[in-house]
Amino acid sequence: MYIEFDACVMSNMLYCQLSDQLVLDEHGKDCLRYIQSVILKDEYLKQPFRVAHQYPKTSLIIYHVTRLMEAFPLPELEICRNKIVEDTLFLLRNESLHLMDKLLLETSLLRLNALKKPEIIHILEQKTAPVSGKPELSNELFKGFYFFIAGFLTAYENPVLYKLASSRIAHFTWQCEAHNWTLVSEYLQYCSLLSASQKT
Repeated sequence: MYIEFDACVMSNMLYCQLSDQLVLDEHGKDCLRYIQSVILKDEYLKQPFRVAHQYPKTSLIIYHVTRLMEAFPLPELEICRNKIVEDTLFLLRNESLHLMDKLLLETSLLRLNALKKPEIIHILEQKTAPVSGKPELSNELFKGFYFFIAGFLTAYENPVLYKLASSRIAHFTWQCEAHNWTLVSEYLQYCSLLSASQKT
């Protein structure tokens, strides 16, 4: 079994290490260089499965990386800031992109202070249905969206199996309504902070 590289998992581990104020060793620094490389070489746009087997969508990669960037000043990733912003704005123009993927992308831009007029909040408001006099969103919002996958062919070095590994037929998708609501809540919190800052 070969060693897998996953930019999102690396971002999570770096976040944990830096949150505990641990000094990054050579492996941590290599992780930062790997994340920087896949962004600057457009691999996260062109080959998201290769870059992050467990989170094989560009929106998820951007979400994880910008969370790390927001929390910690990392020169290796600051080099990528403008590119991430430009790529994210471009991706948001894709009308066929799932609403939740767009929400993740807007959350990412909000984290980087690169979005002045969020759009998804208006779509969420339109999808709000009055129930018992209170606004309520439906779980239909999440239909077809997944945050994490388990690819059961990614562990094999065989080139044929690896080619098949990127196919959705070889994936177990992880879906959790509670986690999705947390993503919506996080997005709304960022929108609220932006709105408050614009009023002052």
